[in-house]
Amino acid sequence: MTSIIICSRKSEVSLELKESISSTIGVDFEIVVIDNSHNKYSIFEAYNLGAKRATNPYLCFIHEDVSFSKSTFGWGRLLENKLSDKKVGVVGVAGSDIVTRIPAPWSSYRFGKRMNIFQGKKGDDGILKFEKRLLPRDINEEFLPVVLLDGVFLAMRKDILSKISFDETLLGFHGYDFDISLQSHVSGYDNYVMYKSLQLTHYSLGNINKDYYENLIKVFRKFESYLPILVGLTAQKECNINAIELKQIRRFSLNLMKSKFSKNDVICQLKYYVRLLKMPRHIYILLYLYLSVVYFFRFKYKKQSD
Repeated sequence: MTSIIICSRKSEVSLELKESISSTIGVDFEIVVIDNSHNKYSIFEAYNLGAKRATNPYLCFIHEDVSFSKSTFGWGRLLENKLSDKKVGVVGVAGSDIVTRIPAPWSSYRFGKRMNIFQGKKGDDGILKFEKRLLPRDINEEFLPVVLLDGVFLAMRKDILSKISFDETLLGFHGYDFDISLQSHVSGYDNYVMYKSLQLTHYSLGNINKDYYENLIKVFRKFESYLPILVGLTAQKECNINAIELKQIRRFSLNLMKSKFSKNDVICQLKYYVRLLKMPRHIYILLYLYLSVVYFFRFKYKKQSD
């Protein structure tokens, strides 16, 4: 028996979503809706409240802008069977089997992405179109191990919430998926992406903004002593973590600029992570000069010319 927990911007979720769940899940279930139409709760508070209200042993936290394919009827049975294994922590439909010390979206780990989802993508005409995102493409297993999971779909047993929970010291609506995934992993549980027996469509592109990166930085600092983490297929490869993290520092700094962090804030973050990774001073100087030039020409100069 599964409890579907949804934090909704309305007092009730749509009939289409209810029908999508009931016609595909294949097990007894309840839907627990946390009415957040007045923005009363952060996502962390809403999900903890939903978990307390849930009456079933298996919990599934989903976004309200999704649907389930009828071609994968019975996904709830297989999910419950997987979650009944006491070693399993969180199960989702998209994530990564690597996480480094540099704050980054799970999707930025290109070779570590594990995905089974139909995702919206804007075409040249600005219209949202949907495409199957399946990685790795030659997957034969039903589940693949990961570290991080995307918050569009997060399933777990209710009993593990005695050890982990959504961190209410974090605010807003970002980073909850990274935080709960990492809590699960460092508590000794194994996280997975589910493949063949579940097909979910997400009718959104997400919203990566300044709030997103502010929470992401807090989550990564929280688990810093455990990072980097590699599991599954990526753990089987010979990865040069130092080279990966050096590239990520540059990309991270650029993303902060794009998200409207000030130049001083970006430089402070750069200093912190160069020191954390114990990189030579000349690396910091080169990155500082590079970012200063980029900031001027791509952001400040562009604003002035506009």
